[in-house]
Amino acid sequence: MLEFEFIVNPKSGHNRAGRMWETFHSQHPEIAPGRVHWTERRGHAEEIARDLRLQGVTRMVAVGGDGLLNEVVNGLFDQEDVGQPKGTNNDPPILLGHFPAGSGCDFARQLGLSRDPATWSQLLTSGRQVPIDVGNAQWGSPDNLVGHRFFVTVAMAGIAGKIAASMDRFGKPLGGLLSYLLVSLRHVLTARSNQIELSIDGQEQEPRSYHLIALANTATTGGMQIAPRADPTDGWFDLLLVGDLSRWRLLTHFPRIYQGKLDGVPRVEQRRVRSLTANAGAAQVLMNIDGEPLGELPVRIEMLPAALTMLAPAE
Repeated sequence: MLEFEFIVNPKSGHNRAGRMWETFHSQHPEIAPGRVHWTERRGHAEEIARDLRLQGVTRMVAVGGDGLLNEVVNGLFDQEDVGQPKGTNNDPPILLGHFPAGSGCDFARQLGLSRDPATWSQLLTSGRQVPIDVGNAQWGSPDNLVGHRFFVTVAMAGIAGKIAASMDRFGKPLGGLLSYLLVSLRHVLTARSNQIELSIDGQEQEPRSYHLIALANTATTGGMQIAPRADPTDGWFDLLLVGDLSRWRLLTHFPRIYQGKLDGVPRVEQRRVRSLTANAGAAQVLMNIDGEPLGELPVRIEMLPAALTMLAPAE
């Protein structure tokens, strides 16, 4: 266990993460204080992970929610070199663990990671190493890229981008799942679709109006079963397209979309893809990446199969 460096966001899950870490640490006093890195602001975990990687550290644990995990993952990759995350010392591979302690923890749910601090040491001592797919999103025009982000759960555009912006603005006073549900319903009631041009795996599609475009690496986002069959180890995204439904139809079918029961829902498409380009012209269409309000169309997203090695519970 002493081989790992721990990156902890004590404020994750309404300060739950800090308390859960203290519970775990009290049972394992052998963890030296110098191996525990506390985040102090947004983006700090990415900086810590990048510094540790450049120092040659090859074993890290992210303690917090999906946002903290996203930052750590981004610290392990360089946009200029989108292969395996690397360190120094002849670029040894990095092994990442995750102790879920946030309000949503969609990735942990997918991988079967426990929220019980009493079980966390088992992950480090007997967990199996699993190759995890990573998404790479770059937004802006091809000749003027303005942002990029790696992700491990879901990247979305449209109504989900507005939901993420609202969640970021108002927080999660009712907890992750209920807050996300209520904010989602509010935006459904005022939803407007956007005309978007898509290219899927290099094939241009006929421009259509969409409420939501989602590339899922995991089954859930914010507790919503966006893609029930998504698997972060299969090398594919599950693409969900929600077309130009009226607000009434969108509201009526929202429970089915929320629960992933999409068969028979009109103007909803699903398929497996490895890359997607989306362009909304002059319209502002916001994005939601791993639950965070990041970027806007146009965007190009590609799959990086088995790009990250993570610990999962022993079978």
